[in-house]
This record gives sequence, structure tokens and C-alpha cells, in this order.
Amino acid sequence: MSLKFIYSETTHKGNIRKENEDSCQIAETPNGTLFVICDGMGGAAEGKKASNIAVASIVEFFNKTVHENLQIALYNALAFANEQIYATAQMYPAYKGMGTTACVVLLYENSIYFAHVGDSRIYLHTNKQLFQLTKDHSFVNQLVDQGTITIEESKTHQQKNRILKALGVHQKVEPTISSEPLLLKKHDTLIICSDGLNDMVADQNIKSLIETEATLLQKTENLLNKALENGGKDNITIQTIQILESPYIETVFKDKTLYLESNEPILVVADENLKKKRIKMLAIILIPLFLLGIFLMVNNKNETIEEEYCEEEQKAETSVNNTDELDKTNNITLETKNNTIDEILDTEINEKENLINKKIPDYIILGEKTDVKAKTIETLSELKSLFNIDTLRLQKINKWSKDYNPKKGDTIFLTKKDYDKYILNKKSSKVNNKK
Repeated sequence: MSLKFIYSETTHKGNIRKENEDSCQIAETPNGTLFVICDGMGGAAEGKKASNIAVASIVEFFNKTVHENLQIALYNALAFANEQIYATAQMYPAYKGMGTTACVVLLYENSIYFAHVGDSRIYLHTNKQLFQLTKDHSFVNQLVDQGTITIEESKTHQQKNRILKALGVHQKVEPTISSEPLLLKKHDTLIICSDGLNDMVADQNIKSLIETEATLLQKTENLLNKALENGGKDNITIQTIQILESPYIETVFKDKTLYLESNEPILVVADENLKKKRIKMLAIILIPLFLLGIFLMVNNKNETIEEEYCEEEQKAETSVNNTDELDKTNNITLETKNNTIDEILDTEINEKENLINKKIPDYIILGEKTDVKAKTIETLSELKSLFNIDTLRLQKINKWSKDYNPKKGDTIFLTKKDYDKYILNKKSSKVNNKK
């Protein structure tokens, strides 16, 4: 399953500003779907110029070449945009001092990469929680890190809009790049915005508006309207991305909420109902596969046993045939033993012959409890001469050890072939005796 998503975008100059210095674009590139928001600064004309150059430069960078490492590509794209803005400012004195923030998100296959400069933000909404993925490059954020002011104090600080990094202000810039790709599950939502949104709408309210049953387009418009209702003191630009399908059942990301510096990725497990459904689906798939594997193992084992049995039977038949040939070559005549086994078998050959030919099992037991009634043999040599089989052959049939010799009273197991052979030999002996 591949990543599928929908997105929405809106921008507004706000209630106070005469011009919208924000620029934004969503573009399909050879490197994936690109989302860019830039918030210009340095005056109305200068700010708009800087944000326009930044967006155009970043889109051009990703359209021009296919990049193997997208994290390096994001760094280079922002460096390229910085160079273009800075060069323009050096060439035209009217634009001197202009700059812009930037937030860039790139969705490629099943992964999401992002980068930023300045105080424009990227949020993630997952499992009814809102997380800040970017950390503002701002003066008040630095004060919070130093412990000079609290997080609450930073929200009303008189220099809260003073940023420490921006594209185009200096010849070089160090953007922040996501160290690991985002792995998002179904229903996760990304919010990319300029500070015109988060300055006017608290994170808790952003969370509440994203959790409504409205469409993604309506949610985006609701965020904009809330910022305008709360004052709309700055330009407002918002892009939202909602995941419709994903190969992942867990969300993995790094949280920068509350100005955290942790390098440990946060793992958010899918909601319980979705998790149970996916476990059930996996069980439906895996259980039949497991049973099929057992069936194939048993079937393969049976085939192996059957092959070994056939091989043993073939060897036994070859041994008997070789013995017959040897007997014929040497003109060996089987001696007839006038013992108890011969007498009993003689009297019952005719009445048992149909049973022997049709229903006799693979192994015949010569003993008192069998259908074919006979007493056990007296000696091993007697059995050998009656059936024309060697000791090893007899032992193999009965799984005896080499050191074991039958004793008087023992029960003997014979194959149907050996038993039938005995019958033929018996009849042959009678004919020869009459002659």
C-alpha cells in the first residue's frame, strides 16, 4: 500500500496589512509533491519580492533535477533560494535588507521530508494530539532555551516577532532539516503556516478545528477565519495535508512542541480500534498461511516415507529375485520340511486362498491369533529354507537387531510377497515329492 493524501491551501493579507507579503505554492516535481510557504519581511514591496523569489527558486530547484538524497536536496534548495534573494538585494539597493522565512515539505513515495528557516511552522495532528515539528529560529525561543523567560512569557514578549534566521539577509544561511523522514499513518494531518496563524490562534484551538467533521478544505478555511476573528494582525497562509491511506500503522516523528531539544523520535501508536482491525486482518492472512505450511510439511514427510518404503520394497524384491536366479543357476532344490507349520498350512491352503489373494494385508503374522493359523517356527534355519530368504532380509522386515535370533514361540512377521512365495514353494514341493 502506498501513501495517498489530499491537500488544501489558503492565504489572506489579514485585517491590518495592506499587502500580502506571504507567498506559497504546491507543485508536483520529479522528486515528489512539494509544499512551500514563505513569509517575507523588510517592508511591503521588499517582503513580497523576497518571498516570491524564495518560492520560485525552491520549486525550480526540485523541478530541474532528480535528487537521490532528499534531505541534502532540501538544504541545497534553501541555500539556492538564499543566494538568489541575497544577489537580488545586492544588485538593487531598494531591496537591501529584504528576507523571508521558509517552510518546505516534500512527500516522496511513502516518506515525508521537511525543512525550515525562521518562525513559520509545521504542525502534525495525530491521535487527537497536536505536535510542533519545527522549532522557531527566534529571539524569544533563544531566551526560553537559556532559561531567561518562560514559555508563557515568550507569547507576549515585545520582541516575539524578531527572528534570528531568514533567507536572503546574509550570504550564507543554515536551515534546519528533518534528520529522519516522517512516517505518517491514516488520518494524520500536517499543517504548514506562517506566523499569522499561530500568533492569532492558540495551539489548542488549532487542534480543535482540525478535529471537526468538516472537509479538509473547510477545516483550512476555518483556521483562517479564526485567525481573522482573533485580530488578523499579520498575513495568514495555511497549507494542510491529510493522509488517506498509508502502509504504516504507527506515526514516527520528532516533537519540537514546548521548545524541546530532544533528538529521540516519538512513536505514536494507531488508535485501538484501527489497531485491532489491522491485527484481525493480519490474523486472517497469516493463519491460513500457517495451516498451509503445516499441510505441506506433513505431505512432504509422507511422500518421503513413501519413497523410502518403495525403495526398501524394491531392494527386497531385487534381493529375492537375485536369490531365485542363484537357486536356478546352482540347481538348488528347496527341501521340504515335514513339520507342524507344513501340516497346518496344507490343510487350509484351499479354503484360505481367496482371502489371501484379495484381503491379505501388507504384513502377515504367523501365529495363533491370525487368520492364517500356524504355529511359530522351531528354528531360524527352518524358516530360511522354507521361504528362501536370508537372515538379514528377515531381520529387516521385522526391524530386529543383527544380534537377535528368533526363538521357539516367537511371532514372525512376513510380507505378502514372502508368504505367497512360500505357498508357491509348498505346491512345488508337493509336485516334486509325488514324482
